[in-house]
Amino acid sequence: MATASTTNDKALSSVVNVDSAVNRGIWHAQTLSPNAAETVNQVLQENHYKHHIFFSYMDKEGVHMHNHIVHHILTLFALGADRAEIQRLYDVNLDYQRDAVPEQKDMIKDLSNSAAYKKAQGDEDNYMSFVKFYEDEITAKGVPAVIQEYVFAEDHRADDMLVRLFMGFLHPIIHLGCGLEFKQPAIVAEALAQAAVHDDNYLFTFFHEAEARATVPGTPRKTLAELLDLAHGSEKCRNASNSQVREKVRDGVLLNAKEEAMQLAAQYEVPEGEVDLRMAELCNATAYIVAGAQRAKKAPRMDFFLMHPMNMSIFFGTFVRIPWISRAAKARLLTYAGRFSLILYIDMGAPKLDLDIIRTYKPTRAEGTWADAIRRGMAHPDDGHASKMIRAVLYAEQVSKPYEARPEFRMKGTDFEKFAIAIVDSLNPAGGKAGPYEDESWIRGAGFDDVWEQVPST
Repeated sequence: MATASTTNDKALSSVVNVDSAVNRGIWHAQTLSPNAAETVNQVLQENHYKHHIFFSYMDKEGVHMHNHIVHHILTLFALGADRAEIQRLYDVNLDYQRDAVPEQKDMIKDLSNSAAYKKAQGDEDNYMSFVKFYEDEITAKGVPAVIQEYVFAEDHRADDMLVRLFMGFLHPIIHLGCGLEFKQPAIVAEALAQAAVHDDNYLFTFFHEAEARATVPGTPRKTLAELLDLAHGSEKCRNASNSQVREKVRDGVLLNAKEEAMQLAAQYEVPEGEVDLRMAELCNATAYIVAGAQRAKKAPRMDFFLMHPMNMSIFFGTFVRIPWISRAAKARLLTYAGRFSLILYIDMGAPKLDLDIIRTYKPTRAEGTWADAIRRGMAHPDDGHASKMIRAVLYAEQVSKPYEARPEFRMKGTDFEKFAIAIVDSLNPAGGKAGPYEDESWIRGAGFDDVWEQVPST
């Protein structure tokens, strides 16, 4: 399998080449336009060469804010957007992007040395150098071999990169999912480069300690839904952080409730024989978190941070179907995804999850159907979070159906359509970029009472 894809990978390691007949995505509209694919290729090629993966500067803003163009454009394409819609929504997000820092040729040569590679990590100025390095690696070896070597080899460098994929609120693994789902080696190179320049180093502590604790004999195994219940039931977890803490994992949960959080995280581990079931569970549970984290007598609002695991989950449908990723690697990747989703839920105050609010929600703006939710989700002029949520919920509905009788699948039947309508009803009609300088539709910290104070009452 790996050999069959290598020739194509080598030819396209720096070129975006989406074909509407071939690269349709794991969930896609019935009709995808060749003209739309042409526009996708044009804008993503420009983005590949021109823009940095961050639009902020760490030394100025103190946070990495991500370029979402790849996720947004490919999601729009899969949902059936035409070329004019794709161009319009690309243009909406151009003015705040920053130019890429030019690649450093000497560094690119040195990155094959493990010491030089390690030294270059965590520095946003090295993004384009890592992109070119990974393009060259893909040209020489093909995508499967490169991902096996740099992510799944289980040596020090690969284990480091595996954690980095989950940094930056999951943007590197979302980006990698885009590259693999739509079979775009150039986007895979971007994703690996993005992971390499992240530096949320406290996540090494979380993932490695959870992994070590999980090996202790007698450690119980629980589903994600069970662990969410336990986290909400823990006063220490609910109060570990607050809306004013910026780095809520590092300065909230791992500071104030580390033992409780680690005990819970260690209890989630995916067996190799259950990757399909647990992929569907991840899609269902992450949708359940966002759908359930509402407040009675308040208009629906989606938590900006909690939506990211849901938006990530759809790509696990691709990961678990790739034949050249071993079942052991798939299980480990799913385990990491589940553990991150759990700690992020605790991070946001472990809110009460009440699906009755969504189930009884009455649409306020339009007809209240899937078609309406897809149309409005695509048209919303943000940076892609809305449309990604809609496609993730569509996929969660699809993969959950065979398992609806299982108790850990809390979202069932019409819950998904009702949730999608609540999502689009919650959007700011004027749009707005997902950043700290813009009015937005999202809340940040659904478990904190003060976050809901400005949300309109119903």
